[in-house]
Amino acid sequence: MRYSTGLGFVASLALSAVAQRAAQAPLHLGPNFSRPGFYPNITAYGANVQRLELSSLSGDDFTVAGHQAFPSHQVRVKRVKDFCDPTVNVYSGYLDVDYGAKHLFFYFFESRNDPDSDPVLMW
Repeated sequence: MRYSTGLGFVASLALSAVAQRAAQAPLHLGPNFSRPGFYPNITAYGANVQRLELSSLSGDDFTVAGHQAFPSHQVRVKRVKDFCDPTVNVYSGYLDVDYGAKHLFFYFFESRNDPDSDPVLMW
């Protein structure tokens, strides 16, 4: 009994040392996945985009938007039709980070009361 407790303590010290070393090591990212033609129907990109209007999105294809200040990030979004309550505008898409190496899925539901002034909630 005493031996297993001591072994657990030594193992936790070893894991702690490994975790500290890993936290200090530089992160090396994979190759650039955002090659030309990767997103064939880019409709908004760069400093020329003043504002992406959600009402102009279609439900068939993703609209891809990015900004030159954040070249490793872009968002793909499209309107979702006939999802639960038909009176609420619903959008889904992906936030692509690390040049497309990671894709974070999201749903966006507009406010029922006042979409222009209600706060955005994320959970």
